[in-house]
Amino acid sequence: MVSLGRPSSLGIESQQRGRPIQSGFHRASRYPFATSVELTDVHSERLVTAFTSNLSLFGCYVIMGSPFTEGTKVSLRIIRGGTTFAAYGKVVYSKPKYGMGIAFTEMEPSGQAILEKWIASLRTK
Repeated sequence: MVSLGRPSSLGIESQQRGRPIQSGFHRASRYPFATSVELTDVHSERLVTAFTSNLSLFGCYVIMGSPFTEGTKVSLRIIRGGTTFAAYGKVVYSKPKYGMGIAFTEMEPSGQAILEKWIASLRTK
């Protein structure tokens, strides 16, 4: 995984087919985005593989039966089409049996560029 230094904090949720998902809670539009994600609890080093259901410039929603608890700091790798996005994040909400919202807290500039490219492609669908 890419070295990102120490983790820092940001906003996420739901989905509709082909349209951004809006809510007063969220900082940016979220788009349906189903792909694999590797998450590691920074404190316990527990590694899990799951799937995202949506993505925004500030975070993502991860579908998991046993999500991490709210406040957990994580490192994550989202892999899609041969491209890997790596960042640190924080669980901003957790719903047992459903999943969790992750806010991105730190990423390298190349990660920001990957995220912006993915979002731009989602806007055109």
